[in-house]
Amino acid sequence: MDREAFLPDLAFSLHELAAELARVGRHGEAAEMVKEAVMIWKELLAQDPKTYLPGMVESLHTLVAESKSIGQYEIAMSTVQECIQLLQKSGEKDRQNHFPSLISSLQNLITESRAAREVQSRRTGEDATGVPPSTTQEGSNAELSDPSQFSHIMGVNPGDTRRDNKLLKPKEEDVQTDHKVTNNIKAQLVELHGSPRSSEGGLPDTGQKKKNNSGEEGLQIHPKVLPERHLRELSDSLMILGRNFSNNGQYDDSITAYEEAVEMYRELGDRNRQTYLPYLSRSLHSLGFAYGAAKRHRDAVEVDKEAVMMRRELVERDHGTYLPDLGNSLNNFGLHLSWAGECGKGVEVLEEAIKIHRKLVELDHQTYLPDLASTLRNLSLTLKETGSDSDAAGVMKEAIDVYRELVKEDRRTYLPELCESLHNLGFMLSNRKPGDAVKVAKEVVELRRELAQSDPDTDIPA
Repeated sequence: MDREAFLPDLAFSLHELAAELARVGRHGEAAEMVKEAVMIWKELLAQDPKTYLPGMVESLHTLVAESKSIGQYEIAMSTVQECIQLLQKSGEKDRQNHFPSLISSLQNLITESRAAREVQSRRTGEDATGVPPSTTQEGSNAELSDPSQFSHIMGVNPGDTRRDNKLLKPKEEDVQTDHKVTNNIKAQLVELHGSPRSSEGGLPDTGQKKKNNSGEEGLQIHPKVLPERHLRELSDSLMILGRNFSNNGQYDDSITAYEEAVEMYRELGDRNRQTYLPYLSRSLHSLGFAYGAAKRHRDAVEVDKEAVMMRRELVERDHGTYLPDLGNSLNNFGLHLSWAGECGKGVEVLEEAIKIHRKLVELDHQTYLPDLASTLRNLSLTLKETGSDSDAAGVMKEAIDVYRELVKEDRRTYLPELCESLHNLGFMLSNRKPGDAVKVAKEVVELRRELAQSDPDTDIPA
Protein backbone atom coordinates (compact mmCIF):
# COMPACT_ATOMS: atom_id res chain seq x y z
CA MET A 1 0.00 0.00 0.00
CA ASP A 2 1.04 3.57 -0.64
CA ARG A 3 1.86 5.07 2.80
CA GLU A 4 1.65 8.64 1.55
CA ALA A 5 -1.90 8.15 0.34
CA PHE A 6 -3.09 7.54 3.90
CA LEU A 7 -1.06 10.22 5.66
CA PRO A 8 -3.60 13.05 5.25
CA ASP A 9 -6.36 10.88 6.73
CA LEU A 10 -4.10 9.89 9.61
CA ALA A 11 -3.24 13.50 10.35
CA PHE A 12 -6.91 14.45 10.29
CA SER A 13 -7.85 11.56 12.61
CA LEU A 14 -5.10 12.47 15.06
CA HIS A 15 -6.37 16.04 15.06
CA GLU A 16 -9.92 14.86 15.76
CA LEU A 17 -8.74 12.56 18.56
CA ALA A 18 -6.84 15.46 20.13
CA ALA A 19 -10.01 17.56 20.03
CA GLU A 20 -12.03 14.82 21.76
CA LEU A 21 -9.37 14.34 24.44
CA ALA A 22 -9.32 18.09 25.07
CA ARG A 23 -13.10 18.13 25.54
CA VAL A 24 -12.79 15.71 28.45
CA GLY A 25 -9.89 17.60 29.99
CA ARG A 26 -7.07 15.23 28.97
CA HIS A 27 -4.90 18.04 27.64
CA GLY A 28 -1.55 16.25 27.98
CA GLU A 29 -2.71 13.37 25.79
CA ALA A 30 -4.36 15.80 23.39
CA ALA A 31 -1.09 17.68 22.98
CA GLU A 32 0.75 14.45 22.13
CA MET A 33 -1.83 13.49 19.50
CA VAL A 34 -1.82 16.88 17.81
CA LYS A 35 2.00 16.99 17.87
CA GLU A 36 1.98 13.81 15.84
CA ALA A 37 -0.56 15.34 13.47
CA VAL A 38 1.62 18.41 13.02
CA MET A 39 4.64 16.26 12.22
CA ILE A 40 2.64 14.51 9.48
CA TRP A 41 1.39 17.82 8.08
CA LYS A 42 4.99 19.04 7.93
CA GLU A 43 5.93 16.03 5.87
CA LEU A 44 2.97 16.60 3.56
CA LEU A 45 3.70 20.31 3.24
CA ALA A 46 7.12 19.52 1.82
CA GLN A 47 5.32 17.75 -1.04
CA ASP A 48 2.30 19.98 -1.63
CA PRO A 49 2.14 23.21 0.45
CA LYS A 50 -0.99 24.55 -1.25
CA THR A 51 -3.08 21.46 -0.49
CA TYR A 52 -1.99 20.74 3.06
CA LEU A 53 -1.32 24.17 4.54
CA PRO A 54 -4.91 24.63 5.83
CA GLY A 55 -4.74 21.30 7.71
CA MET A 56 -1.39 22.28 9.17
CA VAL A 57 -2.68 25.64 10.38
CA GLU A 58 -5.79 24.08 11.96
CA SER A 59 -3.71 21.47 13.83
CA LEU A 60 -1.26 24.16 14.79
CA HIS A 61 -3.96 26.20 16.50
CA THR A 62 -5.02 23.10 18.42
CA LEU A 63 -1.41 22.49 19.43
CA VAL A 64 -1.12 26.07 20.63
CA ALA A 65 -4.26 25.70 22.77
CA GLU A 66 -3.24 22.35 24.27
CA SER A 67 0.37 23.42 24.87
CA LYS A 68 -0.90 26.47 26.74
CA SER A 69 -3.16 24.24 28.82
CA ILE A 70 -0.18 22.24 30.06
CA GLY A 71 2.28 25.15 30.17
CA GLN A 72 4.48 24.08 27.23
CA TYR A 73 4.73 27.52 25.64
CA GLU A 74 8.14 27.05 24.03
CA ILE A 75 6.94 24.05 21.98
CA ALA A 76 3.93 25.97 20.72
CA MET A 77 6.00 29.07 19.89
CA SER A 78 8.62 27.15 17.95
CA THR A 79 5.88 25.41 15.94
CA VAL A 80 4.21 28.72 15.07
CA GLN A 81 7.53 30.21 14.01
CA GLU A 82 8.25 27.20 11.82
CA CYS A 83 4.87 27.52 10.15
CA ILE A 84 5.52 31.23 9.51
CA GLN A 85 8.74 30.24 7.75
CA LEU A 86 6.77 27.77 5.63
CA LEU A 87 4.34 30.52 4.72
CA GLN A 88 7.19 32.64 3.41
CA LYS A 89 7.69 30.02 0.71
CA SER A 90 4.01 29.69 -0.15
CA GLY A 91 1.84 31.72 -2.50
CA GLU A 92 0.50 35.16 -1.77
CA LYS A 93 -3.07 33.90 -1.23
CA ASP A 94 -1.93 31.45 1.46
CA ARG A 95 0.02 34.16 3.23
CA GLN A 96 -2.99 36.48 3.08
CA ASN A 97 -5.27 33.81 4.55
CA HIS A 98 -3.08 32.40 7.31
CA PHE A 99 -0.43 34.96 8.23
CA PRO A 100 -2.55 37.16 10.57
CA SER A 101 -3.82 34.26 12.68
CA LEU A 102 -0.31 32.81 13.02
CA ILE A 103 1.16 36.13 14.09
CA SER A 104 -1.70 36.60 16.56
CA SER A 105 -1.03 33.14 18.00
CA LEU A 106 2.67 33.88 18.35
CA GLN A 107 2.11 37.19 20.12
CA ASN A 108 -0.50 35.67 22.44
CA LEU A 109 1.86 32.84 23.31
CA ILE A 110 4.70 35.25 24.11
CA THR A 111 2.42 37.33 26.33
CA GLU A 112 0.84 34.35 28.11
CA SER A 113 4.22 32.70 28.61
CA ARG A 114 5.46 35.76 30.45
CA ALA A 115 2.29 36.00 32.47
CA ALA A 116 2.73 32.38 33.55
CA ARG A 117 6.33 33.09 34.55
CA GLU A 118 5.23 36.11 36.57
CA VAL A 119 2.63 34.06 38.45
CA GLN A 120 5.25 31.44 39.20
CA SER A 121 7.74 34.11 40.25
CA ARG A 122 5.32 35.47 42.85
CA ARG A 123 4.96 32.00 44.30
CA THR A 124 8.71 31.47 44.51
CA GLY A 125 9.65 35.00 45.58
CA GLU A 126 11.50 35.83 42.37
CA ASP A 127 10.62 38.25 39.61
CA ALA A 128 10.65 37.60 35.88
CA THR A 129 14.37 38.33 35.68
CA GLY A 130 15.21 35.52 38.09
CA VAL A 131 16.36 37.74 40.95
CA PRO A 132 14.55 38.59 44.19
CA PRO A 133 11.96 41.34 43.67
CA SER A 134 12.67 44.86 44.87
CA THR A 135 10.19 47.62 45.43
CA THR A 136 10.38 50.40 42.87
CA GLN A 137 11.67 53.32 44.91
CA GLU A 138 13.32 55.60 42.40
CA GLY A 139 14.56 58.37 44.64
CA SER A 140 12.83 60.88 46.87
CA ASN A 141 9.51 62.30 45.81
CA ALA A 142 10.11 65.45 47.79
CA GLU A 143 11.61 67.40 44.90
CA LEU A 144 9.31 67.66 41.92
CA SER A 145 12.09 69.29 39.89
CA ASP A 146 13.65 65.88 39.11
CA PRO A 147 10.73 63.79 37.83
CA SER A 148 12.91 61.04 36.40
CA GLN A 149 13.49 59.85 39.96
CA PHE A 150 9.90 58.85 40.51
CA SER A 151 8.17 58.65 37.13
CA HIS A 152 7.06 55.05 37.68
CA ILE A 153 5.64 55.75 41.10
CA MET A 154 3.58 58.80 40.16
CA GLY A 155 2.61 58.27 36.54
CA VAL A 156 0.08 55.71 35.37
CA ASN A 157 2.26 53.32 33.43
CA PRO A 158 0.27 51.58 30.69
CA GLY A 159 2.79 48.77 30.69
CA ASP A 160 2.24 47.93 34.34
CA THR A 161 0.09 44.80 34.36
CA ARG A 162 -0.18 44.80 38.16
CA ARG A 163 -2.02 47.46 40.12
CA ASP A 164 0.75 47.75 42.71
CA ASN A 165 2.95 49.80 40.35
CA LYS A 166 5.89 47.45 40.81
CA LEU A 167 7.05 46.67 37.31
CA LEU A 168 8.34 43.26 36.36
CA LYS A 169 11.38 43.86 34.22
CA PRO A 170 11.30 41.59 31.17
CA LYS A 171 14.29 39.47 30.33
CA GLU A 172 16.53 40.99 27.68
CA GLU A 173 15.93 38.00 25.40
CA ASP A 174 12.18 38.54 25.73
CA VAL A 175 12.48 42.09 24.46
CA GLN A 176 14.72 40.92 21.63
CA THR A 177 12.16 38.26 20.73
CA ASP A 178 9.40 40.87 20.60
CA HIS A 179 11.57 43.02 18.36
CA LYS A 180 12.27 40.14 15.99
CA VAL A 181 8.61 39.12 15.87
CA THR A 182 7.54 42.68 15.09
CA ASN A 183 10.11 43.01 12.32
CA ASN A 184 9.06 39.61 10.97
CA ILE A 185 5.49 40.89 10.76
CA LYS A 186 6.62 44.04 8.98
CA ALA A 187 8.77 42.14 6.49
CA GLN A 188 5.89 39.84 5.59
CA LEU A 189 3.45 42.72 5.26
CA VAL A 190 5.84 44.64 3.02
CA GLU A 191 6.15 41.57 0.83
CA LEU A 192 2.39 41.08 0.77
CA HIS A 193 1.23 44.65 0.29
CA GLY A 194 4.15 46.93 -0.55
CA SER A 195 4.80 46.17 -4.19
CA PRO A 196 1.25 45.45 -5.44
CA ARG A 197 -0.03 48.82 -4.17
CA SER A 198 3.11 50.91 -4.53
CA SER A 199 1.90 52.65 -7.66
CA GLU A 200 -1.22 53.98 -5.96
CA GLY A 201 -0.91 57.39 -4.36
CA GLY A 202 2.87 57.39 -4.42
CA LEU A 203 3.11 54.95 -1.52
CA PRO A 204 6.49 53.33 -0.89
CA ASP A 205 7.06 50.01 -2.56
CA THR A 206 8.89 48.55 0.38
CA GLY A 207 9.40 49.45 3.97
CA GLN A 208 12.34 51.57 5.02
CA LYS A 209 14.95 50.28 7.42
CA LYS A 210 15.73 52.33 10.49
CA LYS A 211 17.88 51.64 13.53
CA ASN A 212 16.37 51.97 16.96
CA ASN A 213 18.17 53.49 19.91
CA SER A 214 19.72 50.14 20.79
CA GLY A 215 21.35 49.97 17.38
CA GLU A 216 19.01 47.22 16.17
CA GLU A 217 17.62 47.59 12.68
CA GLY A 218 13.87 47.87 12.32
CA LEU A 219 11.64 48.07 9.28
CA GLN A 220 9.31 51.04 8.83
CA ILE A 221 6.13 50.41 6.84
CA HIS A 222 3.54 52.81 5.49
CA PRO A 223 0.17 52.08 7.17
CA LYS A 224 -1.92 53.05 4.16
CA VAL A 225 -0.72 50.01 2.21
CA LEU A 226 -2.17 47.56 4.75
CA PRO A 227 -5.65 46.07 4.98
CA GLU A 228 -7.40 46.48 8.31
CA ARG A 229 -6.73 43.04 9.81
CA HIS A 230 -2.98 43.21 9.08
CA LEU A 231 -2.75 46.78 10.29
CA ARG A 232 -4.41 45.79 13.56
CA GLU A 233 -2.01 42.86 14.09
CA LEU A 234 1.01 45.08 13.52
CA SER A 235 -0.36 47.82 15.79
CA ASP A 236 -0.94 45.36 18.63
CA SER A 237 2.54 43.93 18.19
CA LEU A 238 4.08 47.40 18.36
CA MET A 239 2.17 48.13 21.57
CA ILE A 240 3.52 44.96 23.18
CA LEU A 241 7.03 45.85 22.06
CA GLY A 242 6.70 49.41 23.39
CA ARG A 243 5.38 48.20 26.73
CA ASN A 244 8.23 45.76 27.22
CA PHE A 245 10.84 48.33 26.21
CA SER A 246 9.26 50.70 28.76
CA ASN A 247 9.20 48.10 31.53
CA ASN A 248 12.85 47.40 30.74
CA GLY A 249 13.76 51.08 31.16
CA GLN A 250 14.49 51.50 27.43
CA TYR A 251 12.31 54.56 27.05
CA ASP A 252 13.76 55.87 23.78
CA ASP A 253 13.13 52.51 22.12
CA SER A 254 9.69 52.40 23.73
CA ILE A 255 8.94 55.81 22.20
CA THR A 256 9.96 54.55 18.75
CA ALA A 257 7.56 51.60 18.99
CA TYR A 258 4.70 53.63 20.46
CA GLU A 259 5.08 56.40 17.86
CA GLU A 260 4.74 53.86 15.08
CA ALA A 261 1.76 52.24 16.83
CA VAL A 262 0.08 55.65 17.07
CA GLU A 263 0.59 56.15 13.34
CA MET A 264 -1.01 52.76 12.65
CA TYR A 265 -3.97 53.41 14.96
CA ARG A 266 -4.51 56.84 13.39
CA GLU A 267 -4.91 55.12 10.03
CA LEU A 268 -7.32 52.61 11.57
CA GLY A 269 -9.20 55.47 13.21
CA ASP A 270 -9.51 57.24 9.88
CA ARG A 271 -11.10 54.10 8.46
CA ASN A 272 -13.36 53.32 11.43
CA ARG A 273 -13.34 55.87 14.24
CA GLN A 274 -16.12 54.18 16.19
CA THR A 275 -14.12 50.97 16.55
CA TYR A 276 -10.56 52.23 16.88
CA LEU A 277 -10.80 55.43 18.93
CA PRO A 278 -10.26 53.47 22.20
CA TYR A 279 -7.11 51.89 20.75
CA LEU A 280 -5.75 55.20 19.48
CA SER A 281 -6.35 56.88 22.84
CA ARG A 282 -4.57 54.01 24.61
CA SER A 283 -1.55 54.26 22.31
CA LEU A 284 -1.35 58.02 22.89
CA HIS A 285 -1.58 57.49 26.66
CA SER A 286 1.28 54.99 26.45
CA LEU A 287 3.38 57.31 24.30
CA GLY A 288 2.81 60.16 26.75
CA PHE A 289 4.05 58.03 29.64
CA ALA A 290 7.20 57.09 27.69
CA TYR A 291 7.86 60.72 26.76
CA GLY A 292 7.59 61.71 30.41
CA ALA A 293 9.92 58.93 31.54
CA ALA A 294 12.45 60.08 28.90
CA LYS A 295 12.20 63.68 30.22
CA ARG A 296 10.53 64.90 27.02
CA HIS A 297 7.95 66.75 29.07
CA ARG A 298 6.63 69.12 26.42
CA ASP A 299 6.09 66.21 24.02
CA ALA A 300 4.33 64.34 26.82
CA VAL A 301 2.00 67.28 27.42
CA GLU A 302 0.99 67.50 23.77
CA VAL A 303 0.30 63.79 23.48
CA ASP A 304 -1.55 63.67 26.82
CA LYS A 305 -3.75 66.57 25.72
CA GLU A 306 -4.87 64.61 22.68
CA ALA A 307 -5.40 61.41 24.69
CA VAL A 308 -7.57 63.31 27.21
CA MET A 309 -9.63 64.86 24.43
CA MET A 310 -10.29 61.43 22.91
CA ARG A 311 -11.14 59.87 26.23
CA ARG A 312 -13.63 62.64 26.97
CA GLU A 313 -15.32 61.69 23.71
CA LEU A 314 -15.30 58.04 24.76
CA VAL A 315 -16.82 58.88 28.17
CA GLU A 316 -19.69 60.60 26.39
CA ARG A 317 -20.14 57.41 24.38
CA ASP A 318 -19.92 55.00 27.35
CA HIS A 319 -19.46 56.67 30.73
CA GLY A 320 -19.03 53.55 32.83
CA THR A 321 -16.47 51.87 30.60
CA TYR A 322 -14.16 54.78 29.83
CA LEU A 323 -14.29 57.02 32.93
CA PRO A 324 -11.36 55.18 34.63
CA ASP A 325 -9.24 55.67 31.52
CA LEU A 326 -10.02 59.38 31.48
CA GLY A 327 -9.02 59.65 35.15
CA ASN A 328 -5.69 57.98 34.49
CA SER A 329 -4.95 60.15 31.45
CA LEU A 330 -5.79 63.29 33.42
CA ASN A 331 -3.43 62.11 36.16
CA ASN A 332 -0.56 61.77 33.71
CA PHE A 333 -1.48 65.01 31.92
CA GLY A 334 -1.44 66.98 35.17
CA LEU A 335 1.84 65.44 36.21
CA HIS A 336 3.51 66.19 32.88
CA LEU A 337 2.22 69.77 32.92
CA SER A 338 3.92 70.17 36.30
CA TRP A 339 7.18 68.75 34.98
CA ALA A 340 6.96 71.09 32.01
CA GLY A 341 6.75 74.05 34.40
CA GLU A 342 2.98 74.62 34.16
CA CYS A 343 2.17 73.75 37.75
CA GLY A 344 -0.93 75.94 37.92
CA LYS A 345 -2.54 74.10 35.01
CA GLY A 346 -1.27 70.85 36.45
CA VAL A 347 -3.16 71.49 39.69
CA GLU A 348 -6.42 72.09 37.78
CA VAL A 349 -6.06 68.89 35.78
CA LEU A 350 -5.12 66.79 38.80
CA GLU A 351 -8.08 68.14 40.76
CA GLU A 352 -10.37 66.96 37.96
CA ALA A 353 -8.69 63.55 38.01
CA ILE A 354 -9.27 63.32 41.77
CA LYS A 355 -12.98 64.10 41.36
CA ILE A 356 -13.22 61.22 38.90
CA HIS A 357 -11.29 58.85 41.16
CA ARG A 358 -13.52 59.75 44.13
CA LYS A 359 -16.61 58.85 42.07
CA LEU A 360 -15.00 55.59 41.02
CA VAL A 361 -14.07 54.72 44.61
CA GLU A 362 -17.72 55.13 45.57
CA LEU A 363 -18.62 52.61 42.88
CA ASP A 364 -15.80 50.13 43.52
CA HIS A 365 -13.78 50.97 46.61
CA GLN A 366 -11.16 48.23 46.37
CA THR A 367 -10.38 48.60 42.67
CA TYR A 368 -9.96 52.37 42.43
CA LEU A 369 -8.59 53.36 45.83
CA PRO A 370 -4.93 52.99 44.70
CA ASP A 371 -5.56 55.42 41.81
CA LEU A 372 -7.04 57.95 44.21
CA ALA A 373 -4.03 57.65 46.53
CA SER A 374 -1.44 58.17 43.79
CA THR A 375 -3.32 61.11 42.27
CA LEU A 376 -3.66 62.79 45.67
CA ARG A 377 0.09 62.47 46.12
CA ASN A 378 0.71 63.94 42.67
CA LEU A 379 -1.56 66.89 43.47
CA SER A 380 0.20 67.47 46.77
CA LEU A 381 3.63 67.60 45.16
CA THR A 382 2.36 69.89 42.43
CA LEU A 383 0.76 72.23 44.97
CA LYS A 384 4.09 72.42 46.77
CA GLU A 385 5.74 73.61 43.56
CA THR A 386 3.21 76.45 43.35
CA GLY A 387 4.18 77.55 46.87
CA SER A 388 0.97 76.34 48.52
CA ASP A 389 2.78 74.42 51.25
CA SER A 390 -0.16 74.30 53.64
CA ASP A 391 -2.56 72.96 50.99
CA ALA A 392 0.10 70.51 49.79
CA ALA A 393 0.54 69.10 53.30
CA GLY A 394 -3.22 68.73 53.75
CA VAL A 395 -3.60 66.78 50.51
CA MET A 396 -0.58 64.61 51.34
CA LYS A 397 -2.14 63.76 54.70
CA GLU A 398 -5.24 62.53 52.89
CA ALA A 399 -3.07 60.46 50.56
CA ILE A 400 -1.36 58.96 53.63
CA ASP A 401 -4.74 58.07 55.16
CA VAL A 402 -5.66 56.25 51.96
CA TYR A 403 -2.33 54.42 51.85
CA ARG A 404 -2.77 53.36 55.49
CA GLU A 405 -6.08 51.77 54.48
CA LEU A 406 -4.41 50.04 51.52
CA VAL A 407 -1.58 48.77 53.73
CA LYS A 408 -4.13 46.98 55.91
CA GLU A 409 -5.25 45.03 52.84
CA ASP A 410 -1.85 44.46 51.20
CA ARG A 411 1.09 45.45 53.35
CA ARG A 412 3.81 44.20 51.02
CA THR A 413 2.53 46.18 48.05
CA TYR A 414 1.56 49.48 49.65
CA LEU A 415 3.93 49.91 52.58
CA PRO A 416 6.64 51.41 50.30
CA GLU A 417 4.06 53.86 48.93
CA LEU A 418 3.06 54.85 52.46
CA CYS A 419 6.73 55.42 53.34
CA GLU A 420 7.24 57.65 50.31
CA SER A 421 4.17 59.73 51.14
CA LEU A 422 5.22 60.12 54.78
CA HIS A 423 8.71 61.09 53.62
CA ASN A 424 7.17 63.77 51.38
CA LEU A 425 4.98 65.06 54.22
CA GLY A 426 7.97 65.33 56.53
CA PHE A 427 9.79 67.41 53.97
CA MET A 428 6.78 69.74 53.67
CA LEU A 429 6.51 70.15 57.46
CA SER A 430 10.21 70.61 58.20
CA ASN A 431 10.20 74.42 58.01
CA ARG A 432 6.66 75.11 59.18
CA LYS A 433 6.15 72.50 61.92
CA PRO A 434 9.51 70.96 62.81
CA GLY A 435 8.07 69.06 65.79
CA ASP A 436 5.52 67.30 63.57
CA ALA A 437 8.22 66.68 60.99
CA VAL A 438 10.27 64.80 63.59
CA LYS A 439 7.33 62.53 64.44
CA VAL A 440 6.77 61.77 60.78
CA ALA A 441 10.47 61.12 60.21
CA LYS A 442 10.56 58.65 63.10
CA GLU A 443 7.65 56.70 61.63
CA VAL A 444 9.36 56.62 58.23
CA VAL A 445 12.53 55.20 59.81
CA GLU A 446 10.56 52.49 61.63
CA LEU A 447 8.69 51.46 58.50
CA ARG A 448 11.81 51.46 56.36
CA ARG A 449 13.60 49.31 58.90
CA GLU A 450 10.76 46.83 58.41
CA LEU A 451 11.13 47.05 54.64
CA ALA A 452 14.89 46.62 54.79
CA GLN A 453 14.54 43.52 56.97
CA SER A 454 11.83 41.91 54.85
CA ASP A 455 13.43 42.78 51.50
CA PRO A 456 17.16 43.58 51.55
CA ASP A 457 16.99 44.82 47.95
CA THR A 458 14.45 47.53 48.71
CA ASP A 459 15.89 50.96 47.97
CA ILE A 460 15.58 53.43 50.81
CA PRO A 461 15.90 57.03 49.61
CA ALA A 462 17.67 59.44 51.91
